[in-house]
Amino acid sequence: MKTLGRFLIVVTIGVFASALAFGQSSILTIPGLDHNRSVKVARTRGIQSSTDAISNANLNNYYIGYDFVMSRNLIGQDDHSKCLSRLTILWDELEGQPEAAQVETLMRMVVRGIGTEQDRNAKLEAAQVAVELRLKGEQKWYYSLGKSYTKLSFDLETKDSNVIRARMVELGKLGQSAPTTVPPAFAAALVKIGVYAAKSSLSDDDVAVVTAQFETIDKILTA
Repeated sequence: MKTLGRFLIVVTIGVFASALAFGQSSILTIPGLDHNRSVKVARTRGIQSSTDAISNANLNNYYIGYDFVMSRNLIGQDDHSKCLSRLTILWDELEGQPEAAQVETLMRMVVRGIGTEQDRNAKLEAAQVAVELRLKGEQKWYYSLGKSYTKLSFDLETKDSNVIRARMVELGKLGQSAPTTVPPAFAAALVKIGVYAAKSSLSDDDVAVVTAQFETIDKILTA
């Protein structure tokens, strides 16, 4: 598989009345996570002694959330190869779990051209619901973060200030409810994102601070 890489989503957001407004000259650069990381590498990474380390299991839970979002985005596209590639990664992340069989069924549907887009989304949704019912505590927290952080990348593309602010608030709440095992710098970055979401407008300096929080998150996730 490809090695870990990152893509940059650069969005210039205009001024929105009575909502989260970014200065017209401000460019918010969000370092997203493109799941080019080898799943084998992610799983075999040793648990580091650093306070910024995230265990293999929790990193995997994060990526499960990430890949459910990415898979849903790709199911409706014409490029089935990308969809299958993403579903294969998700299937591998769910190895040994009951939902792996559901994802495998979905992969066969894509390969064989079975069902409509709605049918495939329903199959993915069923697997996602099952995962969310099964995961608890710390596992569920990392999974939820993977979903929310990834959705923000798509939210930025909409340039809808209300949607963007709501997602930033969501990330802030995750930071506030972080389990004790979550790296302190990681949780603090999430909390700060939520704080800035409450501002009526963001200056260029504010945008730089928000961007720095995402860089902190990415640095810890990809260590």
